[in-house]
Amino acid sequence: MGKFITWVIILVVVGIIAYGGYGLYQQFAPASASAPALQTVKLAKGNINSTVSADGTLRSNQSAQLSWEATGKVGTVNVKIGDKVTAGEVLESLDPTALPNSILTAQVDIVTAQQALANLVDTQSTLPAAQQAVIDAQTAVDNAQSHRDMMNYPTRGNAEQIASAQANYLRAEQLVDMLRTKYDETGGDPTVDHAKAEALTTLNNAITARNLALATMNWYKGNWTSTEIATADAALNLAKAKLADAQTTLATVKKGPDPQKIAAAQRRIDTDQGILDTQKLVAPIDGVVTVLNNKPGDLVNPGDVSIRIDDTSSFFIDLQVSELDVAKIKLGQPATVTFDAIPNNTYNATVSAISPVGTTINGVVSFIVTIQITNPDNLIKTGMTASANILVDSINNVLVVPAKAIKLVRNQNVVYVLSSVPSGTTPQPSTSGTIKAPVSGETNIVVPVVVQEGASSDTHVQISSSRLKVGDLIVLNPPASAISETSTLLSSGQ
Repeated sequence: MGKFITWVIILVVVGIIAYGGYGLYQQFAPASASAPALQTVKLAKGNINSTVSADGTLRSNQSAQLSWEATGKVGTVNVKIGDKVTAGEVLESLDPTALPNSILTAQVDIVTAQQALANLVDTQSTLPAAQQAVIDAQTAVDNAQSHRDMMNYPTRGNAEQIASAQANYLRAEQLVDMLRTKYDETGGDPTVDHAKAEALTTLNNAITARNLALATMNWYKGNWTSTEIATADAALNLAKAKLADAQTTLATVKKGPDPQKIAAAQRRIDTDQGILDTQKLVAPIDGVVTVLNNKPGDLVNPGDVSIRIDDTSSFFIDLQVSELDVAKIKLGQPATVTFDAIPNNTYNATVSAISPVGTTINGVVSFIVTIQITNPDNLIKTGMTASANILVDSINNVLVVPAKAIKLVRNQNVVYVLSSVPSGTTPQPSTSGTIKAPVSGETNIVVPVVVQEGASSDTHVQISSSRLKVGDLIVLNPPASAISETSTLLSSGQ
């Protein structure tokens, strides 16, 4: 019984060895006539350009759509499609004979508003008048004050005024007496005799002057009435109030116009001007007319789009970039752009802006990355669909293999190299050791090499390994048996 078990074990071991030898043969032996030919490339140094690809739509530097803000009839159209225009240029205007009431009212009101503003601003012209008004008001106060001060005496006049009035009265009385005597001494009838009539006239004038002197003397000797005092007080207060107003006006003129009134007047003008501006379409930017919807005589309403202007001095593409790739992108990175509509041309671009905020669409987060075309020509048009490749990394003079040459085995990156052993030699399976270039007359074998990956592009990958050198033949389509045997080797640590 024990010998039987022993033989069974021996047979099993022999079977395992035979199977392993067959696998080794399948890995290293030359391909049979029925096996597919090995595809190889020589290992060489090259450059790895890592890019991020995205699609977008071409747009101009700036774009503006001009819409009517008033109802009316188009009067003049000063441009045509393709014309270059400058900011501030009037492109279209309404017929002045068919303007709405709002514009007609604004035309009248703005003149009044502008004059009101001019009056507020022009303080120099009113300064002399304001200064003279203060002088006149002060004189009036002084006179009113003097008159009121006179009423502080017990009589209307002081002693000097009364004495002067009495003296005037006495002289006037003496003159009357003298002229009456002369009249009496002059013979004749005053109605017919000239000398008598002249003496009478002179006497009557003297009597009138005496009576006035008597009234003046009596007025000075008399007392002020309460009505006169109240009237004088009122006149003084009124004069003082007028002086205060004149002084306030002068101070205001000297200080300049009231900023709030200036602002209010300017707002009124701006409002009117805004209404007047609705009768014309003015270019807000420099650019080219790309849309023109109106002709003279067209009836238009607020909101009707008439003109589009595009600034074609530069072109941009807004790309939707995934959150996984946006961190690789930096301002100024170069890019290449192709257009479906221009199949034979490739354009250069640079990254000009990166959105700091992402947007979520159907659960996918993306960011807007803007690139600017650096070599535009007259073939590209706003709105064209574009495909862009942004160069995010570039490594030069490194070992490079096609991406399909790398196989992932047991979570390790493996490339297969065509080597050779002397004919009749049984190669030992291993993932280490020296690689020998194939020699005529020897047996070609496929050797696995574990490599480290570096930078990658869409088609190639940087690799590194001390076992590899420039010129080694990298197998692109290793046999499945070789990949299986490599898995066994890696799992056993060989």
